[in-house]
Amino acid sequence: MDHPVDLATNKIMAAANRRELRDIVDLVTIHETILPLGAVAWAAVEKSLGYTPEGLIAEIRRNSNYPAAEWRALHSTEPIDPIPTMGKLRTALGDAEAFVTRMPTHKVGLLFLQTGKIVQPDPDRLESYQTHAGQPRGQWPTSADITSAMLERYKKSSSHQPKP
Repeated sequence: MDHPVDLATNKIMAAANRRELRDIVDLVTIHETILPLGAVAWAAVEKSLGYTPEGLIAEIRRNSNYPAAEWRALHSTEPIDPIPTMGKLRTALGDAEAFVTRMPTHKVGLLFLQTGKIVQPDPDRLESYQTHAGQPRGQWPTSADITSAMLERYKKSSSHQPKP
């Protein structure tokens, strides 16, 4: 099985290249439980040349408008309220855009590690992180239960469990 960050980079690439409502829910889950979307977009472009982190974010925004009927038709274990979910996505994408604009272009495509854990780095302290370059490989699994599986297996240790 691929590392969850590898899966997250594949998902962000997919979300930039198609219009699937489930991608919105998955992106919010990724942002809240695995790695902020800025760091995911930053690393993902190494796997698919020709993209920029800013371009990925713009494409996701362009692909993220869905009518209420599509939200009602979305199959999920619990009903998903589109208003807070879209609010979380907009905030995550805004934070991602702010992050990628502060990063130096010669570091594009890298993941950053702090004490062995992949993190979104502070752009002002990049020298204090280890780096790892992504590679083209991996595939995002298709499953109606992906969000709940990700939450169960990779949730952050906190008393707050996000609900996209």
